[in-house]
Amino acid sequence: MPKNTNEKLIFDAEPGLQLSILLDNVCVKIGATKCNDYSYTLDNDYGTGLIEAAVLAPGLDLLRWHTDLKKPFNFTRVSTAKEPLWTILLTATPELSLADNDIPQPHLTHSVYLYNHLIDTNFFGRDNGLIRMLILRVRPVLFDTLPAQQLKKLPQLTDHEHPVFKAFPLTENQLKPFHLLLDTPIEELTSDWRGTIAALSICQQVFPQLSHTNVTGVMQSKDIERIYQGTTLMLQDLTQPMPIDKVCRSVGLGRDKFRQLFHQIFDLTPYQYFQHHRLNKAKQLIISGETTVSEAGYRIGYSHLGHFSKAFKKHFGYLPKDCVRLSNQSI
Repeated sequence: MPKNTNEKLIFDAEPGLQLSILLDNVCVKIGATKCNDYSYTLDNDYGTGLIEAAVLAPGLDLLRWHTDLKKPFNFTRVSTAKEPLWTILLTATPELSLADNDIPQPHLTHSVYLYNHLIDTNFFGRDNGLIRMLILRVRPVLFDTLPAQQLKKLPQLTDHEHPVFKAFPLTENQLKPFHLLLDTPIEELTSDWRGTIAALSICQQVFPQLSHTNVTGVMQSKDIERIYQGTTLMLQDLTQPMPIDKVCRSVGLGRDKFRQLFHQIFDLTPYQYFQHHRLNKAKQLIISGETTVSEAGYRIGYSHLGHFSKAFKKHFGYLPKDCVRLSNQSI
């Protein structure tokens, strides 16, 4: 077993692999115990829990993790790019992040990552804690089926020459299908259309993000690393945003270049990213019962409750005092 995150666990994500073989490639690396072709249990130095998979439809695979980490890990996913493949990764845990380089990315608690077969990625399980994660693997054969006809209208889906890596917050509309796929027993997901419909719902919400991607302007790995370094600086103090000029000087990019690259990855401005992260932190604090509404606002830099409530409502569409009730309804 690797002793630290510097010892990478490399697994093959070649698109043509059968789902059961892909699951084997991953689970054998961490010493999980095989229950059947699509289910493994984990109970060792890495942690405890369940890793499962299912074929929801031709060209649409589901993998999900529900494990409790005992130590950090670093997986490197390598794709041989013999066949087109899109991957959507959704996570609802602050312990997991994903990047297409060796730098762990600061991320939102509920995050979506979208990348294609030309991207090698790194998964970082940073600390002890619960990993709740879904991976949807989408191959072109799905676009030939009736429920996915709308996806064929996106020309970016048929571009197999440019690497694409996108990261953005998981929206409120995506939470219901996300939790359905995460919490429903696998046998129920495959016994009727609920699992397929939920997965397609996520696809139809996530893939349109590609329409904002300029595939002709492929980013260099060094620039991607600089953006991730910039997000690390931005999120060091949630009570106030670091001046963008200071961030740019620290990572060696001009203001315009930094903003351009940042938006290309996150579809957000640096301030929008910062604001989403700190408001989401406040929401977590309120829902957990750890703080009152006013205390949550104070922890993220708001000294005036009215200003905090106004910003919260503008971002989420409801007041902070209502988030516990509405979050329970969404789940």
